[in-house]
Amino acid sequence: MHKILLLLVLISCLIFCGCDGQAPSSTAGQNDSSQTAEPVSELPEQDNVSKAAGSSGSDLVEIKEKMFIQGCNDVYLNPENYADKRIKIEGMFESYRDDQTGKEYFSVIRNGPGCCGNDGVAGFNFAYGDTSGLKQNDWIEVIGKVKQTEDSSGIKWVFLDAISVQVSKKRGAEFVEN
Repeated sequence: MHKILLLLVLISCLIFCGCDGQAPSSTAGQNDSSQTAEPVSELPEQDNVSKAAGSSGSDLVEIKEKMFIQGCNDVYLNPENYADKRIKIEGMFESYRDDQTGKEYFSVIRNGPGCCGNDGVAGFNFAYGDTSGLKQNDWIEVIGKVKQTEDSSGIKWVFLDAISVQVSKKRGAEFVEN
């Protein structure tokens, strides 16, 4: 499952970003973070990525539904631009276990176009201390800081170090195209 999800994220990045001679970023998370939740203010509806209402210095960036894939790709391709920001993103909860390492990973994703029709996904892996109350396909809101890790082969992985994870009863669009 991990390999399929990872492959779909990579393919989505290639399709929507094109090939620029660099390896696409992928998601990977670590579930050993244990930070406390922070309150989130409502943000104005905008097309892509927005800052908190009326504050150009705000550190909260929301990836919106209308330009979800592009918003995620911008974070993957420019993680240094988001290093001091909190990212707010909503989507479906997905967990999977790496068969080789036995490590469990958590994701917030939405479905989208892929190489073979509507078989792609976009979103982020995230690290969070307690995910015991979450079930597959729950609609969640994740707020976290962009982090990078590097594996033994030198590949950099982008993920969210979650500050807050909340289940929402109101679902957004599960399938996104932009």
